[in-house]
Amino acid sequence: MSSDPRLRDGQPVVFIDRKQRAHYDHLQAGGRTNMRGDYIPHDPAIGAEEGCRIRSNKGRYYYVFPATLAQHSLNMQRHATIVYPKDVAAILSWADVSPGHRVIEGGFGSGALSMALLRAIGPEGHLTTYELREESINRAQKNVRAHLGEVDHHTVIHGDIYEGIEATGVDRVILDVPEPWMVVPHAEAALRPGGIFASYVPTAIQMQKVVLKMEGGGWLTSIECMELLERRWHVTAESVRPKQSMVGHTGFLVFGRKIAVRKLRHGGPSTR
Repeated sequence: MSSDPRLRDGQPVVFIDRKQRAHYDHLQAGGRTNMRGDYIPHDPAIGAEEGCRIRSNKGRYYYVFPATLAQHSLNMQRHATIVYPKDVAAILSWADVSPGHRVIEGGFGSGALSMALLRAIGPEGHLTTYELREESINRAQKNVRAHLGEVDHHTVIHGDIYEGIEATGVDRVILDVPEPWMVVPHAEAALRPGGIFASYVPTAIQMQKVVLKMEGGGWLTSIECMELLERRWHVTAESVRPKQSMVGHTGFLVFGRKIAVRKLRHGGPSTR
């Protein structure tokens, strides 16, 4: 994860036009971006400072910035539906993902959540991702490298998380898999006391199933479910109004925290 403020060959970027619209592409030596016949050359941007201004073949100017994580996630090539930025932000906050944490992730998808987790835990932490489909691994790893470069604190296991989690004493278990309730018993063995379990699911039935499994295990408390909606606003000197389109339902988020002593069925602590 480089802190070099200069734009590099191969980097995902956005070109900002005079109407403040962002156009996503990857810089390539000798390349250009076609904006409906308006060609933006890449070479003047490579090695230049972030926010530099370059001129197209039609004389129009564009500012060039590295794509943010949200911009990269929404525009990168996908093998599977991504966890949207609004949900990624909530997962990082409500699961309290911090530098140095050891995190287990179920489901690589296209890599959007993985990139956010890798940035949040930093090089002193470690992310282990389980993914069953090889094609997803290949696509997601390319997306991660494009945005973060080479990272040393990420292990990808080509395997089925439903069959178990190898690690123990981890800080967080975060899932984006179709049947997260099947992972709940494995998460109990993997998480340390105080660790947080989180799951992202698209349907209410999936949310119900995972919550009932979490409640029935007797080892989780503070179980919460939520859905986030994103509405942007149009602001000018003449008017302030919500935009006509919004990002509505994308998924449900479920969180729970591991207690040190398993609860008995009547709600009291176990003596084990």
